[in-house]
Amino acid sequence: MIHALSQTLRNEAKNFLYENGVLEHAFLDLRKVPKNNYLQLWLDRGNNGSMHWMKRTADKRIDVSKAFPQFPSAMLCSLSYYDIDNVKNSEKNRISIYAQGRDYHKVLGKILKRCLNHLQSYESDLEGRFYVDTGPVSEKFLASHTKLGWIGKSTNLTHNRYGSFFFLGVLFLNRQCDDYSPSQNHCGTCVRCLVACPTAALYEPYKIDARLCISYQTIENKAITPQSLVPEKEPWLYGCDECQSACPYNRFSKPTPIDDFKTRSNYELDYFLNLDETQFLNEFEGSPIRRIGYNKFMQNLILLVARIGNKNQKARATELCVNNLSFEPLKHLF
Repeated sequence: MIHALSQTLRNEAKNFLYENGVLEHAFLDLRKVPKNNYLQLWLDRGNNGSMHWMKRTADKRIDVSKAFPQFPSAMLCSLSYYDIDNVKNSEKNRISIYAQGRDYHKVLGKILKRCLNHLQSYESDLEGRFYVDTGPVSEKFLASHTKLGWIGKSTNLTHNRYGSFFFLGVLFLNRQCDDYSPSQNHCGTCVRCLVACPTAALYEPYKIDARLCISYQTIENKAITPQSLVPEKEPWLYGCDECQSACPYNRFSKPTPIDDFKTRSNYELDYFLNLDETQFLNEFEGSPIRRIGYNKFMQNLILLVARIGNKNQKARATELCVNNLSFEPLKHLF
């Protein structure tokens, strides 16, 4: 028998999450969530690029009841990663502001795990499973059916009081609730995100071709990024913040209370150019950057230096291309 979500669990979840820096949270009756049919259309167009795992788990991402039939409800939460020093550092090292610090999977995942344990201390039969940008979960789609925000024209979840510089986490629960309150869309006639996208990955409002997206190219694409997708004036090393930075709602972004998300002062291009693989792995221990590996990171860096590097940086990049077969295909850029 599945019990109703008690007021005790609601109160304890609220108190715990806010004490741990969470921006906003909401419960959701998963039985009321419609199928995410747009995802299937997106996949059919091949817009997922080489992210084949999205196709393999498409049925579960489209219909949450197929993924987690034992969990009729979920608690979703947002956690800000906005920090003015991260923004300033990102302008110099060209790393997306979310990746300036510790891996969000670990930070928010730890909060959700501790939250579940806390709630279970009140109701021992409570069962749950949490995800932070992992598993067959469409977090943005689920969150758009709560007060956490709407999916904007940039395809990012956006909130009219918090912007979009936040992470999402979801905790599935074996409790029943009737919470269902989709957020109103406040994009209006604004198309700043589409105009700001340097590669036209946002080819229509609310539609993105990942294959053209700089974040996809610098993180998910295992091959070398085509030079045509490396902006001439403001290329990116890891990720991209152009569409979010253009969003007027991000003037309301809340500074993160999480110190682990804050920037590291040594994150500069000259420092990166002199890392060997062991140093790379040590430097990015606990960072989301580590998972793309040394070769991909340095390939991104060489492409960036070819566009905007100074004389010394280009000389170092040339040296890397000569001495490493993985970078040799980029030698012609110098």
